[in-house]
Amino acid sequence: MPISTALIIVVCLMFLLRWHVYLQRAAADGQRLIAEMAARSAGDAQGSGPVWLQRSGFSPQRPSMRVVTGSQSRRLKPPPGEVVAALKKVWLFADLSGSNLEQIARIATRRSVAYNEVIVRQGERDSADLYCVLHGYFKVMTHGSHGREVLINIVQRGECFGEIAFLDKQGRSATVTALDDGELLVIPRKDIEPLLLSDPKIALGMLTAQVRVVRTLTERAEDNAFLDERARLAKRLVALADHFGTRLGPHKVELNVRLSPQDLGDMVQVVDTRIDRWLEEWNNQGLIHRAADHRLVIVDRQRLQALAAGMA
Repeated sequence: MPISTALIIVVCLMFLLRWHVYLQRAAADGQRLIAEMAARSAGDAQGSGPVWLQRSGFSPQRPSMRVVTGSQSRRLKPPPGEVVAALKKVWLFADLSGSNLEQIARIATRRSVAYNEVIVRQGERDSADLYCVLHGYFKVMTHGSHGREVLINIVQRGECFGEIAFLDKQGRSATVTALDDGELLVIPRKDIEPLLLSDPKIALGMLTAQVRVVRTLTERAEDNAFLDERARLAKRLVALADHFGTRLGPHKVELNVRLSPQDLGDMVQVVDTRIDRWLEEWNNQGLIHRAADHRLVIVDRQRLQALAAGMA
């Protein structure tokens, strides 16, 4: 088994083990909090909210939302329904009750980001906030000690990132960079932790997110082991078209996310000079169309799929 494949499998197992320990702790803490809430419900009726929320610093009287752009911030008071509607589009919170969504809306901030802006860096120890994508695309990458980069995932509207550090309070496990101008919903860990412990739906949603990452890494390890480099690139382009594309015809799809040859090379573990050569070759053959700003149009998805399967 290649060393890179074994390393990916070990990382996946570590993720799952970490989740198992966390959920056990969350279950115990949740039972304790529920007991406290029941015992002090009479006192809560006279205060500003439940005891467990007061302890965490969460207060129903907090402003609804802040807008943060770079180092500057200003407070806004948008209609509450607008904030809750944005949260409902984030799959992690889609199944929560209206009251829970309103609680999260009170502590969330909106942050505008620019193309190529780094949101979090691998190894960085920060406030461990959770980020949810409202607009734009973001690439999630890890950097090995040998300097090699691996593009783990691309997240888009309705998805989240930063949940690993959010859960274990350790350094960031990956670097996340904006692939386009976008907007994020930032949820502070210190304020949402009581809600996370009292309602398992969010914890289960985060577990589902990690399982998706494990599946992606497992599939990528299999591709690295059994597919040649050109087939890996073709398969990745087809997958990107299916997940981040706009259909223009029966076999024509425009990718909504800008990816350079280096980005694609990081995804399939091939040097960018080869990626650039193959893209240019496929462009000349009419399989794809390359734009100057790194945008790609899959002109003939069917032929590209055949390349991925080793049939062309």
